[in-house]
Amino acid sequence: IVFAAGALIATQAGVNSQLTRAVGHPVLAAAISFVVGTAVLLAGSLVVMGSWTGVATAARAPWWAWTGGLLGAVFVVSLLAAVATESDATTPICTSPDCVLTW
Repeated sequence: IVFAAGALIATQAGVNSQLTRAVGHPVLAAAISFVVGTAVLLAGSLVVMGSWTGVATAARAPWWAWTGGLLGAVFVVSLLAAVATESDATTPICTSPDCVLTW
């Protein structure tokens, strides 16, 4: 599972780079990525937990526990900005003739 997760993180830069190119700005691409991720996580947590009763207790977490989303957003936007400016993102990550994903 850890290996697969690491591969997904490595792939995320290329995928998000393509989204940045499609929408024209890394912040908008990151926002879209986070909306999709949030929807998947909400649905997944509902399936796994059966309800969202734990949300009410989240307010008891220390203030700094809430910064995880902020740190994730900074990471994703920074990665998107770096990929958009530091490389062509042209290394293919799939070989199908129909594939448009590049790294």
